[in-house]
Order: sequence, then structure tokens, then C-alpha cells
Amino acid sequence: MGKVKQWSVEKKDAIETMLINMWASLGMDIPNNYEDIVQDCYEDVCETADPENWHSGDVAIAFRRWIEKQNVRPLPMSEPKSAEDVSIGETIYRMAELRYLIEGLDDDDQICIETIDLETGDTQDLYPMYVDVIENVRLTDGSIVREVRFCQRPNVQQEGEPEFDNDYFKIVHRGWCKASQREEIQIHAGQHGNIFLYQDGDKLGFIIDVYGENDIADTMTVWEDDLNPEEETYAPENFSMVEIEDFKDEWGQFHDEICAELGVPDSNDADDILMVDYFWLPTDNKWIPKCASTYSERQQAIADFLRV
Repeated sequence: MGKVKQWSVEKKDAIETMLINMWASLGMDIPNNYEDIVQDCYEDVCETADPENWHSGDVAIAFRRWIEKQNVRPLPMSEPKSAEDVSIGETIYRMAELRYLIEGLDDDDQICIETIDLETGDTQDLYPMYVDVIENVRLTDGSIVREVRFCQRPNVQQEGEPEFDNDYFKIVHRGWCKASQREEIQIHAGQHGNIFLYQDGDKLGFIIDVYGENDIADTMTVWEDDLNPEEETYAPENFSMVEIEDFKDEWGQFHDEICAELGVPDSNDADDILMVDYFWLPTDNKWIPKCASTYSERQQAIADFLRV
């Protein structure tokens, strides 16, 4: 026995509202023939979806079927941009725009299909995908193009892959949260776990809060500087001539100056006394401290380099 069809005015009105919201989220105006589209999608949902537990996803599928039944593809609701004018997160229409957005990616970077709730914008799940190319698609302006479709595959275990729990982690929200007044990602983990990721108040990193069934179980902050530390190296080839000359001007002292400052008699024994804590730089005729509490790590490295 086939599915029981459930027809009602309330159901049709709800489908009409979902279609209008979906068009708005895609940046589309309401089509002139929207009543015909609503009727077609209404009949599709009644005939194919669960009569009790149908949802906005069924409406989106019905609208896709309506498009596929047309002899021509509609032109984009807004003019396609030049490739250089698009950015991540914007609607794109042409392969030139897609190529521009992905030109900096590596061959090993991953791709997937993200499904969202058309009413809330929340992420529902991520799926593997395949590409299909439809030849000889006629647009309403009469031009003939190829249509590239990015098609969802089910999240199933592939041959040779280890077993995994496909439902253990589930993204339940991504975006602005009105209750907490912040942008965040919420991930449901296992039976009782909830993970929240959001940026710290000073925007220097992000915070991960892990909640159990009753209360927060753990929290940690990850700093941007820790994710991409700029490791300073003190190899001699990294010291510029200007930097070395500035160091000698700042820290170097002539013989009579340092003797007067330290109270060392300017005699033949002076060199032996000074060489305990200083080294002589003959090219400049200056004494420079071997080490100093006020040296930075880089200054100490320059002093060590000049001593050699």
C-alpha cells in the first residue's frame, strides 16, 4: 500500500510560507508564477513525504523537482559577479567564480556538502559528494550551457575504512545565538555531551566549553599565537648590518669610558679586569658586555656572534 495522502488548506499554507522563506534566504524575489509552484510542491509533498512528519526539507526537494520538470533553467536572480568580486560565503553562479574561490586550496583539502535548516539556517549535517555534469541546458535567454551539480552521498562507511559512530558528533547550531549574544558552534557529542566553541571577548583566540548532563565539565582557551607561533631564530644570517651597528652603538664603550665608569685604573691590568665580564671588539675599539640582565634574547645572540 502506498503512502496515505494528507491534503489540507493549512498544509498548503505552511508549504507556501516555507517556499517564500526559502526564496528569501537565497536572495530571490517571489516568482510571478509562485501560485503554480506552490500547488505543484504541495501535491509533491502530499504524494511523497510522510503525511505526519513532513518538514521543510521535503518542500525543498519538491521545489527542486519542479525546477527539473521545466524545459529551461531560470537565469540567476541577480547578475553573476566577476570572479575577483566574489568572496567566501556569497552566492555564486558560474565556474569562473568557483575557480577563483578555490584557487588557493591544496589538492589534499577536503570537500563536502553541508545541509542546513532552511528556516533557522542551522547546520544539520555534512555529507560526502560527487559531481554530475548535465549537457545542453537552455537558459531563458536562449543560451546553452552545461550545468554542474554537486550531489550529496549518504554518510556510510566505505570499504576498507574503520568502523565509526556516524551519529556520535552532530553539529546542532552554527551562527549567531540570540540567548548568549554571540557567534558560536554547538556540537552534540554522545548521549549527554554538548560542546560550545566561541571567540573570546578580546578576539585573541577561542574558547571551548564542554557540558555534561547537568553542568560544565571542562573548558579551555586556545590562543591564536599558540596556533601559529612566530618562532624567532637567532642564526647570524638573520642579523642585519644595521641591527648589529645599532647594538654596538648602544652597548659598546671605549676603553677610557668604561674604565672611568667602573673605577678601573687605566693600567696594564685593566684589560685583564675588564675581560672577566666584557669582550674587546677590535674593529670598533670598544668593550661590550658578554652578557647583561637587560639583554633581550636577540641582543644576547648578537653579543655571542660578535665574540666569535
